[in-house]
Amino acid sequence: MNAPLDITPETKVGELLDAHPELLDALLELSPAFGKLRNPVLRRTVARFASLADAARLGGIPVPELVGAVRRRLGLPDLSAAAGAGEDVVDDDLSGIGEPRETIDGDAELAEGRHPLGRVLAAWGRLGPGEAIALTTAFRPEPLIAELRRRGARVACRTEDGRCVTVIARPQP
Repeated sequence: MNAPLDITPETKVGELLDAHPELLDALLELSPAFGKLRNPVLRRTVARFASLADAARLGGIPVPELVGAVRRRLGLPDLSAAAGAGEDVVDDDLSGIGEPRETIDGDAELAEGRHPLGRVLAAWGRLGPGEAIALTTAFRPEPLIAELRRRGARVACRTEDGRCVTVIARPQP
């Protein structure tokens, strides 16, 4: 028998929904941004790596509120220490980086059944030092950002017209 899932800001959304599929409706009640979780591609990819803290940011919900809501729905007590963890989002300083050479619509990629990571990595690979691309999404793509940073990219996000614009740059020498 498996141990019960510990619900903290670090809990992966995919793991949570695998263990408690009934929580999808509860998440949708909290934010329409979670409607993307109905997409099977997103569920197999992004949700496997995105934590509840990541989901809270993309849904525009304070981390403690989301974690607390999930815990209450499962009959668990709120954990104030755990609920506040992971709230800081640190973006790279991209001052001096020009306009992005290319913009990729991440939502369109997902709607067509493709995860945008492959297209983003290909475009990033064509960049010269100090050049950038942009990815637009309805949410802050935390797992994609983590992967790009792991590969040495500089990344910053901003909101424009209700959408997240993630600028991905090659470091300057």
